Amino acid sequence: MFERIDRADACNRSAIFAELPVVANASEEAPRNIVLMEGSVKYPGYTHVALEISDYESAIRQFEELDLPITGRAAFEGAKLFFIRDPDDNVIEFHQPASR
Repeated sequence: MFERIDRADACNRSAIFAELPVVANASEEAPRNIVLMEGSVKYPGYTHVALEISDYESAIRQFEELDLPITGRAAFEGAKLFFIRDPDDNVIEFHQPASR
């Protein structure tokens, strides 16, 4: 299950997503772009976290029901993945392997 936490509320408490101990700490001072991913020059380093999921369609449906925007979708060699942004604009990938 996913839970929507508004930015103001996220600053005051930890948010748990997808039955995993993932904490999103929102900061009003955070930069609004990801330098490693969005510039014309690509630099090595951390760009996003990827979480494996077992049911792509269910995860998409849950995010849509919570009115959380999906910022990208892709398929690669049978695998399906989609992306969201956390309150600090970091990218989070949800990935269902091809074997499922």
